[in-house]
Amino acid sequence: LLEIAKKFSSPVLRVLPAFFGSSAVMKEVEKSIRKVLPRFEKDGVNIVLENTEAFKAEDYAALMERINHPHFKMCLDLANALGTMEGPEYVMQKLLPYVGNFHFKDVKVSRSETVMGFSVYGTPSGKGDLSLPWILEQLLSQGLSPSIIIKLWPTFVNNIEETMALEDAWVRESVDYLRSVMS
Repeated sequence: LLEIAKKFSSPVLRVLPAFFGSSAVMKEVEKSIRKVLPRFEKDGVNIVLENTEAFKAEDYAALMERINHPHFKMCLDLANALGTMEGPEYVMQKLLPYVGNFHFKDVKVSRSETVMGFSVYGTPSGKGDLSLPWILEQLLSQGLSPSIIIKLWPTFVNNIEETMALEDAWVRESVDYLRSVMS
């Protein structure tokens, strides 16, 4: 993977602690990171570990403290924190000092029609419940200017072609929104 990052002159390589929806053992994650980190440092590429539902924010923060390396950072995704029942403010507070990359995946959370559960679904950036101005304020308050990647969770619409068209429209809308907020 390092060779791919180098080929594209990427300053970061995002990694996951486990496949989404599966569990991981933090000691194994730490062992793997420590094993490859010297090669990444040598080539000037940062490893950014995305927070997923595999661990709580507190566990990720503890890992960052133990490894404590300038080429190992967090890839913060506040929507992923919903899988651990942790709110965006709490996750931001815990992981902010370690952010090297930010995934802005805007989502809407709503009660189900039966009022016995919640639905989480993707939206174009700026149309969901996550406040990009607040997020940017938090990042900038720590002197951080991480790369930001727009991630989208479009709903499947009838067929793949219509779904791709929806995603294309959301990408354009999201880029325009990010430009308006960041200018």
